[in-house]
Amino acid sequence: MSDQSKLFRNSDGSGVKQILNPVEGISFQENPLDFYILLARYKFAARFLKKDMRVKDAGCGQGFGSVFLSRFCNSVLAVDFDQDLLDGNRQRYA
Repeated sequence: MSDQSKLFRNSDGSGVKQILNPVEGISFQENPLDFYILLARYKFAARFLKKDMRVKDAGCGQGFGSVFLSRFCNSVLAVDFDQDLLDGNRQRYA
């Protein structure tokens, strides 16, 4: 099992939830520090959120940061330049 697949599990703790696309997975495998820095930035931003806030995540990518932020605010509007990526996120996180 790769390091990438150990990061994300289904809500019941079983199996592996595929979060990273092939390009991001390669980036994580080559330099996991960059991935952890990205997650730390979302964690830092979450400290300033309140449950009644609406948040915009510009350049959301695969959307896992948007999902993380959604736990700390009312709603998250995830935007990105790549429409196909956004369509995939809608299906993945419905």
